[in-house]
Amino acid sequence: MKLIRIDDIAPAPWKNGGGVTRELALCADDKGFAWRLSVAEVARAGPFSAFPGLKRVLTVIEGAGLILRHAGGAISALPGAPVRFDGDMAIDCDLANGKVRDFNLIYDPARQPMDVIRLGAGAHDARGIGLLPLGGDCFIDGSGAVPAGSFALFESAIPMRVTVTVAALLVTLD
Repeated sequence: MKLIRIDDIAPAPWKNGGGVTRELALCADDKGFAWRLSVAEVARAGPFSAFPGLKRVLTVIEGAGLILRHAGGAISALPGAPVRFDGDMAIDCDLANGKVRDFNLIYDPARQPMDVIRLGAGAHDARGIGLLPLGGDCFIDGSGAVPAGSFALFESAIPMRVTVTVAALLVTLD
C-alpha cells in the first residue's frame, strides 16, 4: 500500500483558471491513457475539460456540491455521492454554494472498466485499487491506517477488510 497525503501534491492550475488539480495516480502506456485519479479544487463556475472516449466518476468530498449542466439536462453532484458521465460530454459547472473539492476517476472503459463506490461507517469486505477516507480515518486489516486527507493506492485490486469510521470512497476494477 502506498499512502499519499493529498495536500503534499503540488496543485496544477487549470487552463481556464477555475481551479486546480492534484494528480494522485496515473496509469498510461504506449497505447495512451488507461486511467487517472485526482482531487480537484473548483473555485468558480465554468466549463469542464473534455476527455473524448473516456468515462468519468466525480465525487464531491468538500463543499455543498456542483451542478453539471449539459445538452440533455443537469447532473447534481452532491457531497459523498459518486456521479458518472461520459468524458466527451460538454459540461458547464455551477457551484451549489461556494468552493468545492472533488475526487475524480477518469478511465478508458475499453481498456479497464472501473468505478468508485461509497462505503458507509462500519466493517466491509472490499476489493479495490484505492481508498479515500471521507471525514475520518479508515483501517485496513494487515496494512494499517489510512488517515483523513490521505489516499491509499494499491498495486492491484486486492481483497481487503476495511473499517470505516465515517465514510470512504473505494476505487474498483470491474
